Amino acid sequence: MWKKIQERIFPFIIATSALSVSASAAFYSVSGLSKLFAGAAFAVIIMATSLEVAKLVIASLLYQYRKTIPRLLKYYLSVAAVVLVLVTSMGIYGFLSAAYQETAAKAGSIDAQIAEQVTPTVVTKTIGATNEIVEDINNE
Repeated sequence: MWKKIQERIFPFIIATSALSVSASAAFYSVSGLSKLFAGAAFAVIIMATSLEVAKLVIASLLYQYRKTIPRLLKYYLSVAAVVLVLVTSMGIYGFLSAAYQETAAKAGSIDAQIAEQVTPTVVTKTIGATNEIVEDINNE
């Protein structure tokens, strides 16, 4: 009985894992592509979503019918799947680079605030120290 449960649960776990990885990659890819092409964000979201679905359909078709598909069609679909994987990677890159730019902008803003607060204090202390040195030289 335990073996039967394992035989049924393990494929379910694998399928769930594969679909969750695919769904998260698709989400980040579509989001990233819409940020890369912000001028036409809605159109890019529709197009990228359809490309992600097509990628899954092509991969499934290649796997299920790998022995019966004509060779030329198999090559074409394989190249199309690789190109769609590259598009997904470009979208994920767009998402990550947009997140980096937001973080860098926040860090730059914080650095500017710190500089505004620290610079007057440093300048005042430096001028005070310089004046003390000049007075010491003049008193000698």
